[in-house]
Amino acid sequence: MNEYALILIVLIALFLLLFVWLCMIIPARMARKRGRSAFGWVVASMIFWPWAIIVLACLGDTEEVRRQKIIEDEMLRKSVHEDNSQERFFANPSGKTVNDLYRRN
Repeated sequence: MNEYALILIVLIALFLLLFVWLCMIIPARMARKRGRSAFGWVVASMIFWPWAIIVLACLGDTEEVRRQKIIEDEMLRKSVHEDNSQERFFANPSGKTVNDLYRRN
């Protein structure tokens, strides 16, 4: 075997290892983000490569993850509502315009 064939075999092997690694990482991250079993979806994606990822994307978040996102959104909404900086900005009795408030004279 000449050295070019050996280099080609090594490159193909590295490409296959990278492909298998991506087949594990992508569904694991997708499943973890959606609150599902990363190991189970990695195994499913190894057996049913493109279909498992498509099904995982269609399933979406679990109920627990949805509740947590709603709670986080509500806490963010309350913190923005409690911030009075917007009210101070819009309650402008001096008659100045918005541009005047930004300028430092």
